[in-house]
Amino acid sequence: MEALLVGGELFLIDGMTYQLRKIGFDAVAAGSPSTAMAALDRNVPDLVVIVAESVAAWTPTALAGLRRSDKPLILIGDPTDKRHADVASAVLPDEILTLPLAPALLTRRVELLTWRKCGQRVPPPTPAVVGDLVVDPLRFEVRTPTRREPLTLREVEVLYCMALHAGEYLTPAKLTACVWLLPETAKTRSVLRSCISLLRTKVEDDPRNPRHLLTKPSVGYALRAI
Repeated sequence: MEALLVGGELFLIDGMTYQLRKIGFDAVAAGSPSTAMAALDRNVPDLVVIVAESVAAWTPTALAGLRRSDKPLILIGDPTDKRHADVASAVLPDEILTLPLAPALLTRRVELLTWRKCGQRVPPPTPAVVGDLVVDPLRFEVRTPTRREPLTLREVEVLYCMALHAGEYLTPAKLTACVWLLPETAKTRSVLRSCISLLRTKVEDDPRNPRHLLTKPSVGYALRAI
């Protein structure tokens, strides 16, 4: 399935792209009317997500052009803001969500809308295999050849994100966006550091000398297959 993401700050686009990927959507981002129209001309997506703040200055014609089919359309904005209400009047969304947006709420609303409007069931996330590690987001656990470790919600979200980007160093900003749909702050960096340390106790034989869960100073974190 394909999704078109229209507008939004980089952290929000990164985060929504990842969250939709988990449930089977390939997302394409469009930041201007021309790129949005070009994407719609190429193919009618199965889902359109619009960030009201980013498109509030678009012409009514451009906004109306975003509603090309009866496929699910979600608007992210504030219904009490007149500019956002004008966007809603033009695009006729099936759902309006507000920021800050919980990732679980986004994916759940997408699942429900896809079933209600298209009769399609969105598949649940599948276990991610990275070398001899298996990260299972439904069982909230990570499995190695020698043990099975339970994971908290935070741990499974961080580790699953890294598993889907195996071998790639993810910056704290990218991880924060993908896992929480939030911009990076000093607090989120601290939470990530603590989470990575705890995860090493569950995936490494020697957490002080990690082989799977790596840190590159001033760059980020990576999960490596060995």
